[in-house]
Amino acid sequence: MCIRDSLTYEDVVRDESFGTDPITQTWAWGHYSRENLIEGDFPLWNTRMFSGTPFVANRLTGLYNPLIIIPLLLLPTVTAISFFYFSHYLLAAWFMYLFLKSLGISRPAAVFGAIAFILQGSYIPFMGWIVADKAYLPMTMYYLQRIVHRRDIPGIIGYMLSFYMMSVTSYPQMVTYAVYLGSAWVLFTRGPGLRPAFGRLSGLALLLVLTFLLGAMQHIPMFEFFKLTLRELPRFAAELTSPSPIEKFDSPLSLLSIAFPRIFGDWLSYPHGPFPVEVMAVYNHAYIGILSVAGFLMAPLVWKNTHAKFFTVISLLGLSFYAFPQFWEIVVKILPGLRISGIKPDFPTFSFMIIVSAFTLDFLIKNLNINDAFTRKFTKGYSIYAVIMLVVSIIIIVSKTVPGPLVPLTDPRIMSIVSGLLIVWIAGFVMYFFAMGKLQTRWAVAGILILLLIDLVPYKEHFVPLMPKGRTCFQTSSLEFLQKKMSDEGPFRIFRDRFFVLMPNTPMLFELDEIGGFDSFVSADYGLFFDHVGSKMLRTSRHIDMPDDYSVYKLPFWSFLNVRYIVSPGPMPNLQYPWRLMWEGEVYIYENGDWLPRWYLVDKIIPVDSIEAGYEASLWINPRREAVVVADENPDIPSELVKQPAPPDSQSEPEIELIEYSSDRLILDVSTDKTRFLVFSDTYFPGWHAWIDGDEAEIYRTNGVIKGIICLLYTSDAADEEDSVDVGGRRII
Repeated sequence: MCIRDSLTYEDVVRDESFGTDPITQTWAWGHYSRENLIEGDFPLWNTRMFSGTPFVANRLTGLYNPLIIIPLLLLPTVTAISFFYFSHYLLAAWFMYLFLKSLGISRPAAVFGAIAFILQGSYIPFMGWIVADKAYLPMTMYYLQRIVHRRDIPGIIGYMLSFYMMSVTSYPQMVTYAVYLGSAWVLFTRGPGLRPAFGRLSGLALLLVLTFLLGAMQHIPMFEFFKLTLRELPRFAAELTSPSPIEKFDSPLSLLSIAFPRIFGDWLSYPHGPFPVEVMAVYNHAYIGILSVAGFLMAPLVWKNTHAKFFTVISLLGLSFYAFPQFWEIVVKILPGLRISGIKPDFPTFSFMIIVSAFTLDFLIKNLNINDAFTRKFTKGYSIYAVIMLVVSIIIIVSKTVPGPLVPLTDPRIMSIVSGLLIVWIAGFVMYFFAMGKLQTRWAVAGILILLLIDLVPYKEHFVPLMPKGRTCFQTSSLEFLQKKMSDEGPFRIFRDRFFVLMPNTPMLFELDEIGGFDSFVSADYGLFFDHVGSKMLRTSRHIDMPDDYSVYKLPFWSFLNVRYIVSPGPMPNLQYPWRLMWEGEVYIYENGDWLPRWYLVDKIIPVDSIEAGYEASLWINPRREAVVVADENPDIPSELVKQPAPPDSQSEPEIELIEYSSDRLILDVSTDKTRFLVFSDTYFPGWHAWIDGDEAEIYRTNGVIKGIICLLYTSDAADEEDSVDVGGRRII
């Protein structure tokens, strides 16, 4: 699991401002994957979030990628993730280098492009399995370039494998970008003509179809899962294309977020808000942005190069999307596939600017020693820049030591930008003397690498892997309390404040289940139920939030969803019966006195005529005695379950014994003296199958969001009969 360490109050309650995807998805899902894989299970279902949800069908789990599943099988989770990061940084750098070399760029310029590519500000901060996006993009481009020029079998196989790895691991928008980029590339690099263009696009389409079939085991379940999620519903479509905080600034200033993805991005988004110093430190790769932007601004020098022209045009399109978001909104509505995400193409745009910069650097290296007039102009311009940087540096140093009007210059944002500029200044001298032939290659490379390492110092533990120990590697008495309750008294679920206590999905690191979580794909039934509950529990289509209205805590859904504890960063004085305070320390834990087991029997079914009516009715039932079922979906409900009154409290309770419980399979031994309805506090989802004594039984949508089956007795003397209920076995998503 993770290293057990102490947890301070500040660690518990602080809002993690960075690294959310690596913590809530990569680490948590990787741990869950390994936990099941070493037991011999390929986890189709995730029992630990959203009261149960498809797992492998979500491509971001990455389990169809051999570079993920093999390390998870052989290594501890944190080591496997570190291996994944390291291997994919190597792949990203190596294939960007090969791609640039294949375009005719010299070795030093190709090395610069490869290093800048893997250390750009829109790459490192968003590590996770999605780091694969950015490793496989240059791979697909390299092999596509090889196919265009050589048309050899290794190029075709390499392209298919690299695109397969991207498609089964990464975000869907990256695959979409790669398809459009590949299409534009084969057209732009091979000249005009409708017939040849159609032939080239047909060949690319054939390769993509074959690649899709290669990954069909991932793609088909993912598409089926997508159709059943909130993101497919029209009412949530606005979230997919709504402007991000950066995009809300309809101004060319947004272009600064390209050079400084977090520095200026957050500044523009929240100009009057706090800006944590730690975030500034983590996201300070200013020199990469400045170098790339500086090189891109000199693109006219390399405009005659066909390849440089292609990436310059694509970069200008991306920059126009940043400066004027209306353009991007139009593109999203016109081009198929882009609607799937509202994220701007920041990474591709920045990457293409880096490629243009590599062309520029290559031009400088080849011409500084040949063209005396160009050398004089370049030297003069760079000297002016160097002097300006020197003056700025002196002013900053003085402002830090001498009180006065210059103190505002010590703002962390300004300091971070200046530190990046200083590194650029030094790096520029190294590259200039190298280009002038006054510095040997090995010393130039060593100097640049030293500067890179200096700039990486602020990352510390946040570099590889990007998972702060203060959020995931700890053990507290409160967690031990919950874990002991789970091991001694059977499975239950918790609910926690997603902003402060146990970030979404991280409870699964401690073998704890929750009704919340964080994911791009949330079952529509599940999300709409909480939307019906109200009190802003469903603020977005990606997670469930704590209710604002204390009256919501009195509703029965907490009980039939198996919620036993609420974990809060502070006291909740207005929380009333059935909740009571059970733990007070670094967090506050409240127990639901009416919580129900993970599976239980009721005597009465309340039929309703629609799913929406089921949502409403389930908010007012007595969950210990009643369950709501949509009658139109299940016309064969036994009449005795509909007509009979709720049993008195004195009636003997049936017995349920757990035989087996894993991610995809549940076996119970049920003893009952009459026909009853067996309720499972797990999310209803199509594809589950149930058997009673070997005969398949129908699964009912219960209480709007969970599932249940009827335990029907066929003989009058069946009081002592034990019905074995086997739920799971095989699930089709």
